Amino acid sequence: MNTLRRFFQIAWAIGTHMLWWGLVRLRVIKPSISPARHLARMLEGLGTTFVKLGQGLSMRQDFLPDEYVQALQSLQDRVQPFPAPIARREIEAALGDTIENLFASFEDEPLAAASIAQVHKATLPGGQRVIVKVRRPGLKDQVSQDIRLLRIVLRILLFLAPQLQRYALPDIVRENALTLMKEMDFRQEMR
Repeated sequence: MNTLRRFFQIAWAIGTHMLWWGLVRLRVIKPSISPARHLARMLEGLGTTFVKLGQGLSMRQDFLPDEYVQALQSLQDRVQPFPAPIARREIEAALGDTIENLFASFEDEPLAAASIAQVHKATLPGGQRVIVKVRRPGLKDQVSQDIRLLRIVLRILLFLAPQLQRYALPDIVRENALTLMKEMDFRQEMR
C-alpha cells in the first residue's frame, strides 16, 4: 500500500477512535459498544500489525483496566487463507526449488490460517510427514511500514496530547514490534 495512504489510514483510525472516546467521556454521545470493544475493533480494522499490538497489550494487566484486557484478548487471527498457488510460489521462492522436487506430497488446503502465516501438511521425499509454515506474501514489508508509520503517528499524538506521555507508548510499540518481528522469523522455529 502507498505509504502516504497507509499513514492517513492509521492516523484517521486512531484519531477518530480518540475523538469518539472523548465524546463518550464527555457524554455527548451514548455508545452502542464499550470503549474497550471500540478500540479492539479499530485495531482489528487496521490489520496484522495492530491486531498483534492489541494482543500484546492484552497481556499488560499492569497497564490496562480489566475491561480493555478482556476486549483485546478477544482479538483473534480471523483471516482467510491465501490461495494455494501463492503459498506454493512463496515456498518455492524461499527454498529455491519446485514443490514437486521438495515434497513427495503437498496439501494445498491449509490446516490453519492466521494473520502471519498459514500451515500446510506435506511429506518429504523420504516419507517423513512435515508441517510447512508459509508467511503471508508482503507481510514483512507491511509490518515494517506500519511500525514506522505508527511511530510517526505516536510522536504527533504525544505532541498534541502530552498527558499520554505517562503511558510510555513508544516503549510498548517497540516491545511489540520486536515480538512481531521474532514471530515472523521462522528460522527460530527450526532450531
